[in-house]
Amino acid sequence: EKGKSYGTYRIKTAGHVDGAQPKGWGLSAWNMYDAKRNSVSSRVAVHEGDHWPCDWLIEPGKEKNTWRLKTAGHGAGQQPPGWGLSAWHVPKRNDVSSWVHVHEGDHWPCDWILERVETPQEARLRQQEEAKRRQEEERKRIEAVRKAEREAYEQRLRQQQEENARRQREQEAAMQRQRDEHARQLRELQRVSLNALKNEKSAERQRIINYELSVVEREIAEIDKQIEHEEKELHKFATERNVEGHQTIVMVGMTGDGKSTFGNRLCGDVSMMANSTGPYKTSHDTNSCTQVLQKSIHNKLSVVDCPGWGDSGHKDRTHTNNLCAYLRGCGGVNAFVVVRNGANCRFDAYFQDQLKYMHSMFGDAFWNHLVVVLTRIDKGIAEMQFKQSNKAQQFKDDIATLCNGVNGNVAVVPIGLDNYTDALPQLLTAIPSTKFECDQIISPIDERKAQKTAFMNEKAQIQQRVNAIGTEISSIDAQITNLN
Repeated sequence: EKGKSYGTYRIKTAGHVDGAQPKGWGLSAWNMYDAKRNSVSSRVAVHEGDHWPCDWLIEPGKEKNTWRLKTAGHGAGQQPPGWGLSAWHVPKRNDVSSWVHVHEGDHWPCDWILERVETPQEARLRQQEEAKRRQEEERKRIEAVRKAEREAYEQRLRQQQEENARRQREQEAAMQRQRDEHARQLRELQRVSLNALKNEKSAERQRIINYELSVVEREIAEIDKQIEHEEKELHKFATERNVEGHQTIVMVGMTGDGKSTFGNRLCGDVSMMANSTGPYKTSHDTNSCTQVLQKSIHNKLSVVDCPGWGDSGHKDRTHTNNLCAYLRGCGGVNAFVVVRNGANCRFDAYFQDQLKYMHSMFGDAFWNHLVVVLTRIDKGIAEMQFKQSNKAQQFKDDIATLCNGVNGNVAVVPIGLDNYTDALPQLLTAIPSTKFECDQIISPIDERKAQKTAFMNEKAQIQQRVNAIGTEISSIDAQITNLN
């Protein structure tokens, strides 16, 4: 349409059904807001109404029969005049479409081809002529087809009459041969298919036996050996009564960290090295002197000394099994006293693993009945350094984090060979008055037996699969026999 200014045009949409584009929207370019691409180019859109659409100049392009579409200026949209309509495929919108802009200058604007569109009257006339032409072609084609069909029919009729007699004689014999051959081929296909299925099932059955069942059986046999060995290492412990007012503590810790020495102090040994009158033999290297559980009673306090963790004999599992066997019949435990060398009391991964392992056997009650004793905190420099570094609080915080806050205030008691008179009462005060009943604990040998049960269940499931495949193979054999 003609624009508002002389010699200009308005370019409007004629509508597009698939694109849901209404007709009558005018082509627009503004150099403001989000339509401004930069100071020399604007994004192009279409807009309804009469205010935002722009007037355009149509000038001859550089190439023959092409045109340049340029802006005539738009004050409200701050669009300068003379910018040419442009489309570039770098950057591209996608492989089959490009963005459209206007751009100043002569380099970036594009030449455009304007194609004439028929008027409605011209289109109707052209369509009527095309319809007449197609109608005439269709009439001629139908006549030709009918003629060819008549000729073909007459020829087939003659041939059929000539062949009827011969075909009648041969038809029955051929049909019978065909039925016989089809039945034979079907039986052969079924036989081949069943044999292939049988071989597949047999291979699957053998694979399960070789690579699943045999592996599980070896695991069960290995666990049986381990259980047999660990049961031989178990000691017999008599069942003890739960005497009112009598407390029981279990001492555990690394070999050489002073566990037996501390036990002697608890039992009244006041000698310089705590190895004179006490019931426990002490060690100062990785060879644990305590190879079996030892129990001593002093002033209504039962002190159970366990073999040390990580000794050179590698018997942690054996010692733990015997500890669990003892605890099941001891009438309950007031405290698990973990003894740690205070001179080198790092909260390292091995120590954390041992605490986690005790928790796995005794559950959350272990944290509530836990007392930590840090040895070798003698008077003088060692005691001063211990207090200045606040190691006791660090240990409490580390244990609280490890147990996820189940017990955020575990008692930590420092003690030394010459610094024990205050530590022993502090320990006795920290021992919980209630006892932890040990009837539900899980020992290492219990874990082995649970592993065996799991493998036995897995073996039974695998055997069921093997038996089911065997039944399928027998059924396939019966079907092959029937085909013969």
